Amino acid sequence: MTHSRENTYNVEVRHYDSYTGGGARVYEFGTLAKGCTAGGCGYDRNGSALANWLMTKPEFAEGIKHILANSGSGDKPTGLYGLSHYNPITHKRQKRASKNTASRVDGACGMSSVSRIVEHLGGSVLYAGGNKSSNFYIVTLKGGTK
Repeated sequence: MTHSRENTYNVEVRHYDSYTGGGARVYEFGTLAKGCTAGGCGYDRNGSALANWLMTKPEFAEGIKHILANSGSGDKPTGLYGLSHYNPITHKRQKRASKNTASRVDGACGMSSVSRIVEHLGGSVLYAGGNKSSNFYIVTLKGGTK
């Protein structure tokens, strides 16, 4: 018998500044997560870095394929803002994922949009504090089997 399980991660989004700009990197349990960085500054760098990290988690990447994406204002039925299903054959975004689409989260839409997508999948993103250079989150994702 299989049971759905929760995976809980301690995640730090660490900001950096350099003479060429700034950005954020994700550290999972204190270790730099490969490929999970975002350039820029402001609120969108946290969301972008965290979205890049989430896309490396199979339970998240598979789960978002079953969620409606928001196609813009006046969109009915409403989907989730920050989620897209892109079809490279037609070169268009779709409301629903299909076998030809690549689904992804645009973290530049903000942390609240990223959190809402995680919550829609039954998980959570809890802000656990921060300082001038880092923000700490406890991220719980549903998925996998035990």
